[in-house]
Amino acid sequence: MKHFEEFVVQIQDAAEEILKLLSEGKSHSTWTKLLKQHPVDITLSLEEVSWHLRLKLFELLPAKIQIAVFEEFSTKTQLIIVGALGAEKVGKILQKIPANILVNLFDHMSNHKLEKYLKLTQKKRRQAIIASLNCKPETAGRLVNSDVLTLQKEFTVGKCITLMQRLGKGFETRPRIYVKDKDLCLAGYIEMSDLVLNKPETPLSYLTQKVEAYANAHDDQEYVIQLIKQYELPSIPVVDNKNHFLGIITASSVIEVAEEEMEEDSYKMSGLTPTEKPYHERSFWKLIVQRSMWLAPLLIFQSISGTVMSTYQTLLQSHTVLFFFLTMLIGTGGNAGNQSATLVVRGLVTGEINKKNIFSVIIKEFGTAISIGLVMIVFGFLRVAMTNSDPLTMITICLSLFCVVVISILLGTIIPLGLHYLGIDPAHSAAPFLSTLMDIIGTLMYCSIASLILGS
Repeated sequence: MKHFEEFVVQIQDAAEEILKLLSEGKSHSTWTKLLKQHPVDITLSLEEVSWHLRLKLFELLPAKIQIAVFEEFSTKTQLIIVGALGAEKVGKILQKIPANILVNLFDHMSNHKLEKYLKLTQKKRRQAIIASLNCKPETAGRLVNSDVLTLQKEFTVGKCITLMQRLGKGFETRPRIYVKDKDLCLAGYIEMSDLVLNKPETPLSYLTQKVEAYANAHDDQEYVIQLIKQYELPSIPVVDNKNHFLGIITASSVIEVAEEEMEEDSYKMSGLTPTEKPYHERSFWKLIVQRSMWLAPLLIFQSISGTVMSTYQTLLQSHTVLFFFLTMLIGTGGNAGNQSATLVVRGLVTGEINKKNIFSVIIKEFGTAISIGLVMIVFGFLRVAMTNSDPLTMITICLSLFCVVVISILLGTIIPLGLHYLGIDPAHSAAPFLSTLMDIIGTLMYCSIASLILGS
């Protein structure tokens, strides 16, 4: 890693000299060394130089490396490159990069630019791209790679091999090749090894295996991630509503989606608005707006706790010891609720929690809530006994602690489940929303129980 960082510094220092020598038809040792690196490392190296030099150096890359590097660039960089290069150069790039990357790139363009660059793609590819763009964001259709080799069920092994030899590198071949019937519907798949181990006259229909799972173009991307993970698939076929084969989604493609989903959920669970921009690209004012959008409403919402306390002002003044344990109760309730919410949100994302087991999850969490509540009573009793020996006060605090913990865990379970089945992202239910809600409920419950036991 240290060696690579030193190499990146060399690229930065020698960028202008490299550009000058290459424009004169001469070579440069650092440039030659750069071309031998993995496309990911070349991309990281180029991203460390200025925009002007980055574009110039990118244009000088050999065609094959240029395509691989373009795929690794961020969408922002891809858009700038496409806008800076001429139509002929852009056309060559657009013809070579995978369809799913093109869909993502075109999705960030205006209608005028989209129309302009779509004309640079082949008709069949253009139709596949338009079909993907017509799918809603975060659906399987947006990840489909249509540039894959498929075979007809009516073919023989010999015909398949001849076809693959004729196509050459026009299509990307994979260990698993999907098979279509005469109506272009998904019929199954064969392994590449099947073509080697069987006689040329063997019909493909004899070798075709049933797919373990497939996705509809309109399925949610999270569902696709679950399928690939559940069946340990290298890729998953995607079909339309009539079962026509559209392409595949590879495991590597969904890794990026999974990372984006995790990042998005972490933002929401912290009360932040998700954004695609890196931290350093966000303006000072946008950071303020992003972080205030939840804090300001929750501030108003949390003021209800003050209203509750003012209602029980006489009780709290006559039993001042209750003040000392208020933060302990609502803090424990908030923490318990957030633990439950985190487990449920994670379970919904991974598919561990679904419609089939939702009631067993609630029952299990209810039992957990009772058990944890009893454990908290023991620790709460010991804590109160250190500073207060009044039996009624100890009963009040311990009973309140038990009720707050139980209610918090149940709410932490039920709220994200409810949001999920209403079509709202359950990540919104976690902190700070749940903590604020439990502050209010905890304060109300504490004061109510104290009023019943100690009197107003």
